[in-house]
Amino acid sequence: MDFLKELFKYKDDIIKHTMELVRIPSELVENEEYNGKVYRFGYQNKLALDYFLKLAESLGFETKNIEDVCGHVEFGGSDNDEIFACLCHLDVVPAIGNWKNPPYEPWIEDGKIYGRGTQDDKGPAVVSLYALKVLKDLGFKPSRRIRLIVGTDEESGSRGLHRYLEVEEKPSMGISPDADFPLIYGEKGIASFDVVCKNTSNIKAKGGVRYNVVAPWVKFSGDMNFDDVLALPRTSKDGSEYVIEGKSAHAMEPDNGINAIKEFALYMNNKIDNNFIKFICDNLINTRLKQMNLDITSHDMGDLTMNMGMLSMDEECRLGINIRYPNNMVFAEFIEKFKAKALSYGVNVEVLGNVVPHYIDPNSEYIQTLYASYKKYTNDDAKMKTIGGGTYARDIKNGVAFGVLFPDDEEVAHEVNEYINIDKLIKAGAIITDAIYSVNK
Repeated sequence: MDFLKELFKYKDDIIKHTMELVRIPSELVENEEYNGKVYRFGYQNKLALDYFLKLAESLGFETKNIEDVCGHVEFGGSDNDEIFACLCHLDVVPAIGNWKNPPYEPWIEDGKIYGRGTQDDKGPAVVSLYALKVLKDLGFKPSRRIRLIVGTDEESGSRGLHRYLEVEEKPSMGISPDADFPLIYGEKGIASFDVVCKNTSNIKAKGGVRYNVVAPWVKFSGDMNFDDVLALPRTSKDGSEYVIEGKSAHAMEPDNGINAIKEFALYMNNKIDNNFIKFICDNLINTRLKQMNLDITSHDMGDLTMNMGMLSMDEECRLGINIRYPNNMVFAEFIEKFKAKALSYGVNVEVLGNVVPHYIDPNSEYIQTLYASYKKYTNDDAKMKTIGGGTYARDIKNGVAFGVLFPDDEEVAHEVNEYINIDKLIKAGAIITDAIYSVNK
């Protein structure tokens, strides 16, 4: 069957619903109260979930909303207890920076839909729904139940999906179209921690938006002369505060951005004698932690990477760090070495969370079946790989990230002017359709 031809029949609908979903600014707002009710991840995230599930119902699918934090679309009535999952998310990272147009007013240009969430992960979620619609149209009877699971907190810890897996049946295998083709068979470990100490200076500072985003700005002030800072690139004054602007990027590859916390620390290190600033400059300027002799790499997963995501300096100094580490690293050993180095500067470390690496045998029949679907529609022998990003795939036993970006595509998730190429999105949808069909026929 030519799933590409079938999916292109829904091209206008895919564009329309992707853009309508992008118009919902589903950024995390913890425990937001709206009209007398509290929404755990925010009212807009709840609206995005409602929109998606109602769209699925209009296409003839059964749906279920789990506590306004996650939901699923079910296809196939097999007596088989197994569930094959396609896992997507509807939440987005904050749309900061200087966008060409407002980030929640999507626009089409040069065959691309622009807007926050187009690539990560609303476009992929919509095309995955239409993959199920194509299979339904063709009368396909899957050997397993298929569930398209959509969450609303992937960017901030996947708590919605974790709640789903607590109260619903667990899938035995699945895909997450939230990364790259041809296939992601391994994801690095992800840990976040803070370095903390008392502020011994009169400097007040705040910067960053998320642990998993390269810090795009730092604002600071203090009782001293900062006029020379205006000679630095991307630096300005806003009232009594000075602002250093960076460039946001995904924490899985921090060198793709410009970290404003790094720029701030390097500047301040020449202005004040402060152990917190000195610790950063002596140890955290290199994103591979080479200064600390903690640069770790593996054949399968590559380098450990470190991102400085959040900064605050008031009575207390606090720096939020996110690392992505390979499968040959023992986190407990790493963090003890990190803590010892920090303590030598009078700085403490508070671990916030750690998710171990995820790995599936790339030579298994299941993985090879998925890979065959990719090759069928591309005639491409690109190698399967591992990534530093974290997707929902790691939360199920045999889960892998599968698309939607092709090997030569630009990665613009978490960045200004995020976009998705329309024809490539539909081609990715055809590959997803073929994969679901091939694994579950």
